[in-house]
Amino acid sequence: MPYVALQTNIAVTDVQKQSLLSHLTVQVARILKKPESYMMVVLQANTCMNLGNSGDACAHLLIKSIGFAENSVAQLSSELTQLLHDELAIVADRVFIEFCDVSPEKWAWQGKTFA
Repeated sequence: MPYVALQTNIAVTDVQKQSLLSHLTVQVARILKKPESYMMVVLQANTCMNLGNSGDACAHLLIKSIGFAENSVAQLSSELTQLLHDELAIVADRVFIEFCDVSPEKWAWQGKTFA
């Protein structure tokens, strides 16, 4: 925890994949003040997806964590949208980000919950 899943209809190179995985790990861990060692990041590229009935470049980010500080959602929204623009040339109005606050008793690691 935290868990980040990026889906995009963009085909990405191996270099882009590693860059995205690394940048997502570092940025989300820093903003949420969580250790990078707790981060899990998944990338699903070249996914069949439309936004607004258009197949233009788009992305969906899902971020799950135990607790989001009040300002972290706004900061994550801004920085991750910029990251997707910089790395994949996806414009801001083609990015959706979903934040899920998970209760500690419903999140487990190493065979036990965080509660």
